[in-house]
Amino acid sequence: MSYGPLGATDGLNGSAKSTENGEAGKYEEISSYGLIGNMITSAHISQQGSIDWFCYPYFDSPSIFGSILDHDKGGHFKICANAAKSVQSYWPGLQIF
Repeated sequence: MSYGPLGATDGLNGSAKSTENGEAGKYEEISSYGLIGNMITSAHISQQGSIDWFCYPYFDSPSIFGSILDHDKGGHFKICANAAKSVQSYWPGLQIF
């Protein structure tokens, strides 16, 4: 067992286990994120529509939003309606998210 930003992991597949302080419940699975980009930079978009990881102006620039790693201090950007439901998918044959 090891400890990282998502709390305790089982060491085999990195899946987060619950911890006493509930840290693991704050983070989404990485597979639930969508990736958008322009071949110079990219952003990870959560299923709730927030930008949780974004480096600007290049891939190797410091992150502007980093809540994918630190929910409390990492920051995110989100605009949404109060009662909206979202579904993430790519259009077949296109890189349109």
